[in-house]
Amino acid sequence: MKVLKTLFLFLAMMYAGNSYAQTKEETISWLKEKLTKNIEISSIRGKVESIKVLAIDECSITVIYNLYVYDGTRRTSDYEQITEEIPTNHIEKGIGGFKYPADLVIKKNLTKNTEVRYSETGFKIGYKEVDIENRILKALKHLSTFCEKKKETF
Repeated sequence: MKVLKTLFLFLAMMYAGNSYAQTKEETISWLKEKLTKNIEISSIRGKVESIKVLAIDECSITVIYNLYVYDGTRRTSDYEQITEEIPTNHIEKGIGGFKYPADLVIKKNLTKNTEVRYSETGFKIGYKEVDIENRILKALKHLSTFCEKKKETF
């Protein structure tokens, strides 16, 4: 009887080890599709338009968008082109969207050729699909498991 229990335990462990999780490439492909359709970014500095997902890898998501800056009470015709590199391993669900530490996000103003450090933009998902926010968050957490931790000397 003990041998039979051991055999069943061994088979159960083998089955669990061969479970079919999504690969890194499948997760990236799925995220690109869903984020392209559903991503929204807001800013108190102006109106955000033309949001595009530039790249997704296991450690970050890079988006680009045009920010039409408010000039007093009216919008100017000039816009700033901004890129944001958001780390996947620090994204959490917040109120009305996703939250992440602003100091870990790399923002570049391509129009002015400067790196910017302001935190008033937000990463949100439009509700175009059922439970899409939770599904994207789950995929981001899965993808971040592939991100290698940087080894430090001390």
